[in-house]
Amino acid sequence: MSCQIRGKRRTPKFSFLRNFVAAAARYLQSAPSRSSLELGTNSAREDARPTRRPLLSILSHGRNDQYMGNFKWRLARSLNRFAESIAALGLEEEVELLIVDWGSREPLRDVILLSDTARSLVKFLQVPQEVAARFNRDSPYSFVHASNCGIRRASGEFIMYCDADTYLPQSSLEKICGALRISRQHFGSRGRSPHREEEGGGFEAGESLGGNPEDHFFLASRYHIPISFHNHCATSDQIDAYIAEKKETLDHDRINKEDFMGTATAYLMHRSLWRGCRGFDEGLIYWGWFDIDLFHRLRRHYQVCDLEDAGVDFFHLEHYSNSKKRDQTVENPQRANPAKWPDRFAVNDEQWGLGEYDLPVENPGLPNRASATVRAHSQLVPASLPAS
Repeated sequence: MSCQIRGKRRTPKFSFLRNFVAAAARYLQSAPSRSSLELGTNSAREDARPTRRPLLSILSHGRNDQYMGNFKWRLARSLNRFAESIAALGLEEEVELLIVDWGSREPLRDVILLSDTARSLVKFLQVPQEVAARFNRDSPYSFVHASNCGIRRASGEFIMYCDADTYLPQSSLEKICGALRISRQHFGSRGRSPHREEEGGGFEAGESLGGNPEDHFFLASRYHIPISFHNHCATSDQIDAYIAEKKETLDHDRINKEDFMGTATAYLMHRSLWRGCRGFDEGLIYWGWFDIDLFHRLRRHYQVCDLEDAGVDFFHLEHYSNSKKRDQTVENPQRANPAKWPDRFAVNDEQWGLGEYDLPVENPGLPNRASATVRAHSQLVPASLPAS
């Protein structure tokens, strides 16, 4: 149908302008400018936005099931260690702990064994079963939707996604927050120095992490704490002592920054980068490749750092019987995503991360406080769920 202006067909001049604008929009989507990232283009609207954001959001996700053994214990041990470190370092106002509960029949917040400190700090973002199921489609669990749901709603200036069974020593969290605090001071609240040229190239804020967050993203290699040791019952003190004694002998997944093919246990970057690339590709709902896809999209525009190179160690509470010879076909059989190389920087649509849904965020340690609702978009919850 032709577009009419006062009863006449649109002239070629208007047609050219329309085509030019459409082409420019496609280009900006595939290769966003630095300014668009800094402004958080395509970011979700956030109700009750904090007057001053937390420095860092640490987030993960899971479901109340027995994934690869006692998942609830691994998640609880990870959260308890994070919370103990946050409290010991006095970072309660600077670090947000957020867990996306992806479709649990019985909510994780009601069944995992958290310390009093963790219970006062951890926020649970509850995604109803029926909503999770529609986004899972024929996958048992859509990692990408669960991850993006939390990334979109995290309130920190910097956002670090971690595997749910990540174990981070207090010294590692201290190094991360110390470097990010300097970065925020020198590059401003948007992660960028307004006086970089005057500073003669700029103070390399965040250099203790290997690069500044203006043009770097950070991944974490990992050491494996074997199930033969932790046996789903070790305390934080026991794990810390084991790390101090055995670290050099532990199985180790070292990421390849030139030809990344997975195994990173954490992904850390400024919130504007997460929003600029729109998180993990939500077309990859099966097992694997989504992390490789994210890496190569980011690598086209930003430098990568391995946090281990800066002396920031991450550990993984292993669930395979043998870290060196993981037999996924036997211990974790799943349909794999296709190995397709990305062709653009920003993926997904504007509603990425379940952006059209209002989802409750609850802190189980605050029973007298009403659940907060994080609104990710100006629209209300849709009357019907998206089609399968």
